[in-house]
Amino acid sequence: MQKIIFSLPAYRAFAEDFLKHKQFELGEYREQRFSDGTLFVSPNSDVRDKECIIIGGITPHEDLTEILLLAHTLKKEGARKIIAVFPYLGYARQDRDKPAESWGIKWLGEICAASGIDQVVTVDVHSPAAMDNFKIPLISLSAVETLAKELAPEFEKTTICIAPDEGAVEDCAQFCSYNTTNEISHFKKERQDTGVRLLDFYGEIADKVILVDDVLDTGGTLLLACSRLQEMGAKEIIIVVTHGLFSTPSWTKLWDVGVKRIYCTDSNPLINNASSSSLVIISIKDLIVKYFLIP
Repeated sequence: MQKIIFSLPAYRAFAEDFLKHKQFELGEYREQRFSDGTLFVSPNSDVRDKECIIIGGITPHEDLTEILLLAHTLKKEGARKIIAVFPYLGYARQDRDKPAESWGIKWLGEICAASGIDQVVTVDVHSPAAMDNFKIPLISLSAVETLAKELAPEFEKTTICIAPDEGAVEDCAQFCSYNTTNEISHFKKERQDTGVRLLDFYGEIADKVILVDDVLDTGGTLLLACSRLQEMGAKEIIIVVTHGLFSTPSWTKLWDVGVKRIYCTDSNPLINNASSSSLVIISIKDLIVKYFLIP
């Protein structure tokens, strides 16, 4: 059965990878805003009894609103199943019920369900807690093998993998399992009202280290970790993350504390705004498409 792919403009490259396979067709819709700023969408494709896949992001919030309204409209028009593909699931970092704080991942799951979305597919979700607290099925694809294969030339006998905090140790171990090193070290991190503080360091250090994490946003935690690693004797630091957000220019300070290269995926379509000759972008488009090709 044909599956119809709808994508927000910034994610059209993802849709094009789907269209290389005959079981997918491109869905079209019209989007406009009224004078009061409210959004209007109108599908141009017949979706009755068909599976629809919507590809986009949850930030900026205008994108999320567009996806939710489109999903609601497609379901109203008879779509059999709607799957939203969010390569980066930002609200997953709000994964616990804390007093006087928003519970972002639970809220996102509830509004997705209320809008007619039956399933969400993402890549390297922030934590198991995020999946446990999501209203509808949340599928997290792993980019570890994709990243590890790309970084294979970086590994040497003296290379050590390092997690910037305890929560990243498991991902770090999986990453290293695809290469020759067995050495894994990690920091212990503490969050305070004034920001993040790194406490103890567990493990060994080497001249060359690979720092593994899931998100590079402002770069604050990684900057602290790299500064400490440089003080402990690391001469070359490689950073590998799934999601390169680069929200503020502060991440560029990483080049001043021993970082030689940063590897990340294209889960953020705006990543080209952070262009650098030492920034290596690895595509996860095939990873996502393959999930939908499995019978």
